Amino acid sequence: MTPRPPQRPKDPIGPPLDGSELRGWLRRLAALPEERQQAVIGRVNWHVLDAAGEEALMGWLAHSLLTGPPEAQAFALKTLEKASRVRRGRHLSRFKDVAERSDEDLAARLASLFGPGLGARPPQRPPQPAPAAGEDDLARLRAFFDRSGKAR
Repeated sequence: MTPRPPQRPKDPIGPPLDGSELRGWLRRLAALPEERQQAVIGRVNWHVLDAAGEEALMGWLAHSLLTGPPEAQAFALKTLEKASRVRRGRHLSRFKDVAERSDEDLAARLASLFGPGLGARPPQRPPQPAPAAGEDDLARLRAFFDRSGKAR
């Protein structure tokens, strides 16, 4: 009896879906009730998404923000928070349209997620005046310049 060659473990991720497979998956997702859709989207691993899958996910999130009830909007915002700032930035124009077509509250929450790209201004700190130099500081400066021979 000859030993069998070692088997490679199965890849848990698998190959990316082609266009027709992705459209079929999205069609089946859309046919599910809202709670099941959220359960599926909530389990998405952002690190293994390809460009087409990312585009589909962002489209679902944008649609959910525009047409969903407040619970669906809260879920979509929470899901967007999980994505990196770079990944969100790739879809800035899509969510800019969503912010323009939504109410002020949702637009403000989107602006806080996307930052300056959606018109949110970073918080401004008032300028702090420089502290006045004390006698200690002036004495040290004089001593430094006296040592270097450039004091006047």
